Amino acid sequence: DHIIDGAGWAYYDHGFLQVEGGGYGFFAAGGLLTYRPLFEAAYDAARSELVVDGVASRPHLDALYLSGHYGMWRAVVGSFNAGFGERLIFDNTRREHPNGLDERIVLTIRREDASLKPRQNLWGAAVSVESADLGDAGWIDATGFVSYAPQDLYQYDFWYGYEEDDDNECTPSPDCKAPSTCRDGYVCGCDHRCHSSRVVNQDEPTSYLYGTHNNAFYELLVGGNLRWSLSERTHVGATAYRSQVSFDLAEDADPNFSYSAVYPRDDAFGAAGVNAAFGQGPVDVAAEAGMTLAGGRAAVGRVVYDPVDWVELGLSLRYYDRNFENPHSRAIAQRIETLGATRRNTRGARLEATLRPLKGLKLVSYADVFEQMEAPSFDAAGKLIWIDRPISYARLRQRAVYSLTSRDEASVQLTYSNNDLDHNTRAEEYQDDDAVTLLSLSQEASDDPNAFLLLGRGEKRSLRTALSTKRLPKTRLSAIHTVAWQDSAKFDDKFDTEANLRLTASSSPWPGGRVNFTYKEWFDAQVVNRYPVRSFFGSVRQRVGDQVQVWAGYGNYLFERVNGKDTIYLLWLGIEGRL
Repeated sequence: DHIIDGAGWAYYDHGFLQVEGGGYGFFAAGGLLTYRPLFEAAYDAARSELVVDGVASRPHLDALYLSGHYGMWRAVVGSFNAGFGERLIFDNTRREHPNGLDERIVLTIRREDASLKPRQNLWGAAVSVESADLGDAGWIDATGFVSYAPQDLYQYDFWYGYEEDDDNECTPSPDCKAPSTCRDGYVCGCDHRCHSSRVVNQDEPTSYLYGTHNNAFYELLVGGNLRWSLSERTHVGATAYRSQVSFDLAEDADPNFSYSAVYPRDDAFGAAGVNAAFGQGPVDVAAEAGMTLAGGRAAVGRVVYDPVDWVELGLSLRYYDRNFENPHSRAIAQRIETLGATRRNTRGARLEATLRPLKGLKLVSYADVFEQMEAPSFDAAGKLIWIDRPISYARLRQRAVYSLTSRDEASVQLTYSNNDLDHNTRAEEYQDDDAVTLLSLSQEASDDPNAFLLLGRGEKRSLRTALSTKRLPKTRLSAIHTVAWQDSAKFDDKFDTEANLRLTASSSPWPGGRVNFTYKEWFDAQVVNRYPVRSFFGSVRQRVGDQVQVWAGYGNYLFERVNGKDTIYLLWLGIEGRL
């Protein structure tokens, strides 16, 4: 992980131990212990700041579960996740089509900085009845769960103010960012409240950026699902949950989620909805609709049509109103955020098509058009208001893959997007003539004096070409070149060019062994805080008998910064065994 401290970019060691197993055909157990950097912060009332005793990697228990399955009954105690329907109301599994409990341990290893990103789990107990037979009327699935768990939180998704007895009210500057009348280290937000995300060293004049707080808040969650199925493709169901959050971090300093956080700023929230699916012949149809405790409404639907073997078509529709604040929704969406939520204040449609018209040729088409319906803002009194100003977006992608021979393959991909967030993320803000800061992306520039000021569109066009071959024994070689033209500067609408070349090799040169190499070179990469220049990654994996695998890897990454360079050297070792 990289965290900026007083000396610049800092990097930390990572490690993990993952254990999973089962017995007697119906028991399973597992656990995940990681070693990674997390803020262990505390609020210092005398300094009105969050302080830490330095930053270092620490052990962290991310998963530990015991599950059992007997007949139609299933239960799990410890860490778990669940998902239902079209993922609109509740899904923490990250599966495309979830249906019930999921105690899998999911850990993402990012090679570019050797960091670990474990999935945040529910912790508690869950019971389900699976496939309870109703004879000719089909079967019933039912699930109930309760969780009380501490959750980590990204530094800038957390705001704290002064002590509860102090007055947090303030008068903001026109851009709502200047310190104004707040204490040092605080900012007067557009809601007329002083807030800070600052974390400092308790013994040194050093502040830290881009960190994650360990166990920042606790979430008590109760939920359930009931599904009646007539067949594997036809069913109806209902899902509901309620959640209550409480902050353990800076609890005496008016803590809350920032407006960029996924979680709503209310202590209690939840959602309920119904879903249905029907399949017959080449057609599958599914939909889900629901409402949050705050009155937000949403609905999603999809149709998949496979008329012949070489054609697959998919169409999906979605609608999320401005009050649909549901952090546990994973329904279809795009990367546009309204106050931190991608599934809020948007409506859209997505068309996907896969065609194989000729032998060896595969065409994949993707078109997603969507609209942000209203613009959130703050009035002169600091009250959140909504402005009726629809903004339309599109993401288009066309890919063609052709098998030149049985061992050689070529592909080309064209992509267009007019809301790309790779460089301009949720921190980008726009202003209208009344100096009201808008917490959303703007629209095209206009001569209308009452229109919004455009400060960076986020448009991107890219071309990706690739070649791969298996002509060498037990070896695959590939080369991928990508060039992009992107409006990446935050305060203008100019286009910049960015390109990179990626070479990979994967081989099994001896029994039980696997070797992988990747080299990547960037050309004209865009400067944000830093940009990559080149990287190398190599790994060796060896199977020892039928029960054990060992692996080792090495990598180095060169980054260019505005005022210097960084080189990261990565070395990792691992072992996997089965008993």
